Amino acid sequence: INAEYMGIEGLEQLTQLTDITLYSNQISVLEGMHTLSNLNCFSIGKNNLQDLDIVAKYLRKFKKLRMLTLAGNPLCKHPNYESKMLAHIKSLKYLDYRLVDKAKVEKAVQDQREQLMEIEAEESKEEEEELERQQKAEIEANLAKANLAGINDLFDDMMREDGEAKNIQAFMEIEPPLRDAVEKYRTRFTEVAEEFKSKMLEHKQRKDAEINEYTFVLEKSKSDADAKCKKTLSMFEKKKKRITAMANNKNSDESRLEMEWNELRNDLEKVQEVLLELETDQVEAYEDVIKTFEQIYAEITEQTTETIVQYFTKMREEEKTYFDEIFQIFIGLVESRHSEQAAAGEGAFMDESSKQVLTILDNKEDVMKMINESHEAHEQRMYAKEEQLISNEKKMQEQINQKNLADEHARNRNRVCEINMYVNLVTQEINTYLDQEEYSTSYS
Repeated sequence: INAEYMGIEGLEQLTQLTDITLYSNQISVLEGMHTLSNLNCFSIGKNNLQDLDIVAKYLRKFKKLRMLTLAGNPLCKHPNYESKMLAHIKSLKYLDYRLVDKAKVEKAVQDQREQLMEIEAEESKEEEEELERQQKAEIEANLAKANLAGINDLFDDMMREDGEAKNIQAFMEIEPPLRDAVEKYRTRFTEVAEEFKSKMLEHKQRKDAEINEYTFVLEKSKSDADAKCKKTLSMFEKKKKRITAMANNKNSDESRLEMEWNELRNDLEKVQEVLLELETDQVEAYEDVIKTFEQIYAEITEQTTETIVQYFTKMREEEKTYFDEIFQIFIGLVESRHSEQAAAGEGAFMDESSKQVLTILDNKEDVMKMINESHEAHEQRMYAKEEQLISNEKKMQEQINQKNLADEHARNRNRVCEINMYVNLVTQEINTYLDQEEYSTSYS
């Protein structure tokens, strides 16, 4: 509870929370609960909630809410309190400790139908917008995995970050040819961007396929090595089991048993040697697989980088085409402006805002500066994005190579530890039996 304004805080992370009791806390605002989709029982009686419409609208989002206690809040004095709650919260079974009457619910819904229709329409719109946001976020996440983050918004970002965009936009309002030039540029740029995305997604598929193949080969190699290890251990464990059975038999020959234990100790040393040799072979095999993967992945990364350069070059070519086109348009506007100034009645049918825009054309150098700065800003934005994507490719390559090596080092370290731990445990077991036999012989 936030005492400063008597609101609710700190519940956002408790997404699995089903029951909440906030009785008698002077709470005046319901908020900070939007993530509690599993809320089933909510007790917030004897607080300071006053606005019935706001509270009812807020609580209707909890689709699993069955028990609600609001008794003791100022809003409960409203004549439509019960009707409002029953109509808005369809899942409600208990309100202020009383079982909800179905007949009252039906009447409440009927009485509040007009308002409910408005709210439901608003909620439907919000749901559509939220779904659209989620879909866009999912698309952006998938594009980011293919190193395409920000590509969908590159054109708009480029135009928005252009310091001269406002001036050019003003001319677009009164000069259709300029507006057409911008729209044609957007269309051509989008076509290049879509083709670029398609190529990059193809590279992503190749990367994924190579990663899957690499994983499969490693798992197959590991499985084969494990089978060899199990075979070696199985033969040893059978012998150890037989000797252990002899040791547990009181009628066994002690000298024979001692010989068997010592022989098993020698076998254990050979097992350790075999297992470590198998692991050495495994390390060498893994190194070859990792090296092959690095070479193939590097080739795909190089091809991906070439694709980035190729398509950003095309984007800049489209920018140059656009620049040349609007350059000619503005040259024509400057010349027309000078011709009009020489004629009487110039701008007679123009509004003041249009006249103000056209004053930019009075100085040809200022016009050229505006166009050139806009062009340079666009190119700088594209170069920056190109460098970012190329850098991302290198980082992704480094990260996956580092992960593969780290995983292999961890696997090797764990396997060696497993072998040594097994050998130590069996050695302790052998020593325990030998010590017992030695004690038994001495005692006898």
